[in-house]
Amino acid sequence: MIKRGLNILIHPLTLSLLISCIIISLLPPVFNKYKAKINETRKIHEPEIFSYYDLDSDGFSEEILYYGPPDNYPSLIVRNKGKIIDQKNFEGVFTPGDFFIYCDYNSDSIAEIFVLTIKNDSIILTGVNPYKVGETHFIKLFIDKCSMYDGRYDCHAHFCDSPDTDENGYKELVFGINTGRSKQPRNLYLVDIFNDTVIKSPVSGTAIHIPVAFDINNDGYNEYMGKSCAHGNFYRDSIDYPDTHAWLMVLDRKMNFLFEPKKFGQYKTIIDVKPFRPFKTNYLIVLQKHQGTENIDNKLILFDSNGNEIKERLLEDFSVIENSFLMSRDKVRCNDLYLFLNNGQIEQIDSNLNIVSKISLPDIQNVRPFRIDADLDGLDEFVFTAQDKQGLIITRNDFTFPVKLEFINNMNVWPYFSIKRQGYEKPKLYTQIGGQSFIIEYSKNPLHPLKYFIWIGIYVGVFFFLFLLQKVQQIRAKHKYETEKKIAELQLKYVKTQTDPHFTLNIINSLGTLFYQNDPDKANYIFGKYAQMLRNTILRSDDISISLSEEIEYVENFLDLEKFSLNNKFDYKIEIAKNVNQDNKVPKMLLHTFVQNAIKHGIRHLKTKGELNISLEASNKNYIFTISDNGVGRIKAKEYSKLSTGKGLKILDQILELYYNLEGIKIKYDIVDLYDNFGDPAGTKVIINVPVKINVSPG
Repeated sequence: MIKRGLNILIHPLTLSLLISCIIISLLPPVFNKYKAKINETRKIHEPEIFSYYDLDSDGFSEEILYYGPPDNYPSLIVRNKGKIIDQKNFEGVFTPGDFFIYCDYNSDSIAEIFVLTIKNDSIILTGVNPYKVGETHFIKLFIDKCSMYDGRYDCHAHFCDSPDTDENGYKELVFGINTGRSKQPRNLYLVDIFNDTVIKSPVSGTAIHIPVAFDINNDGYNEYMGKSCAHGNFYRDSIDYPDTHAWLMVLDRKMNFLFEPKKFGQYKTIIDVKPFRPFKTNYLIVLQKHQGTENIDNKLILFDSNGNEIKERLLEDFSVIENSFLMSRDKVRCNDLYLFLNNGQIEQIDSNLNIVSKISLPDIQNVRPFRIDADLDGLDEFVFTAQDKQGLIITRNDFTFPVKLEFINNMNVWPYFSIKRQGYEKPKLYTQIGGQSFIIEYSKNPLHPLKYFIWIGIYVGVFFFLFLLQKVQQIRAKHKYETEKKIAELQLKYVKTQTDPHFTLNIINSLGTLFYQNDPDKANYIFGKYAQMLRNTILRSDDISISLSEEIEYVENFLDLEKFSLNNKFDYKIEIAKNVNQDNKVPKMLLHTFVQNAIKHGIRHLKTKGELNISLEASNKNYIFTISDNGVGRIKAKEYSKLSTGKGLKILDQILELYYNLEGIKIKYDIVDLYDNFGDPAGTKVIINVPVKINVSPG
């Protein structure tokens, strides 16, 4: 069973699938369904803010430049197709936050620009129409007072809605103004542009941050709710709803409370409030987080449209909800709701506060995303700040198909976004981040439909590569087998060719003589040598290479037997350097071939005693084997060996050539004739050079 499983695992079809999956996972995101690229980058002077909006509904966006010097007198310049059509000047400074909004309040197909400024201690809303040249403004209303704190105006604006609450054909503006340390203003405002009036929410010690609009009571008009924080900056007992607590507040179109505000937690409690209408029933869902040391639960709480609590769900792990928030994909219908957690997990919540599904976007920073219809398909995309603050991540309306845009500058400031329309051309997403602006093209990726063909191509390519690799390996294995078989055959042929037919008979006869002479110790010694040599020959018959120590042992046994057979006609000496690693492999019979030739053709024909010296030395890259004898020399040996076939060295040469093809080790040897001082032959020296693959042993 295991063998069958392994065979399936290593089959080219299975391996191709595994390798293809790895390759596909490492591919750059060129096949994503959507793509985004930066078409243009430019530097911006810090007091300048650029925005794009199609004011006259001609399909081309005007470029609106807001110039807000810190000393005073801000202005805006409107360009249409590169030409200036108007410039408007204001008094004071732009209000921090959302200080401008575009709204066709009178439905004449020309969007007006509404700007919030602060002069002295007054917050002023000014409405201008850049296509009415010469008109300074068509509305200028005092909104509220604003205080200074730490040398700056302490307020922040958020535009929320542009309804027609009195159904007179003219839209109103709804926005909130919050403070940090200052007591006021902390209100929502409805500005009736047509009647030049301002309706202000009840005075309170807290504020609705990031207000959202939704018809929570089904009366046909939007109500307003949002985030509330217990910052503890306003402790006066004489004012209602102090920010020692967070408050659930819902305001109607008259800026009155829809129901009595609900109190939550205490100092350092934050609530995020969102409307939710899953099945034609309206709810309010509150996310309560407590950042203080008191034992106050973090939880989700479900309310009906009248502010009555229905149920709650505890959120125990504060580490993943510290910066969490709630958001709907469709801010008009609010038919779904998502909880964004610190770890990049997005949980869809149902009306029972249960988790319906989870989405993972680990690369996003847990900051409320900007929503904008980047490709003008009728659905908002979401633009997140990347976790490393080095770019933006754009997702579809359902948070799928994230596309990351890398920026060099660190995004420590929240960018401005707008859409640059260019007639029939694809719209462009414009963003300004501090002192740089980017024109971004976001659209469907034409390569996306090709990804499946590319994946199939990768799989087919990997399969054919593995198939060819397998075939090459099979060919190499077959070649290796045939080479090894040929070497073994040659080695066996060499043994048959070189072995003296009288050698074995002489050994047997000599053993018989020793036993007859009553010398059993020596007979046993010689028999042991012969048996060991014969055993090694049989056991190593299939091996083409053996360790150097085994080759030396074989040679020693052979020399001892030859010495005995020739009645001690010669002496031998083997010297091995300390740095020779005797575990390294050499072709079988390498040393034995030359040693046997030295005995058979040189020393055997001497009338005096022979000498045979064998030395093994090592360098970093080679072994040097030297075999020298004092025999009769090669010329004289030919006279004694007329019947010799001379095939021994020829077979060895074939073995060494095949060994080189098999192992890549080129073994060379030189045969040197030795002479005495009178020029007469004095023996033979063989020098064998064996390259070493493994480092030699330390000396």
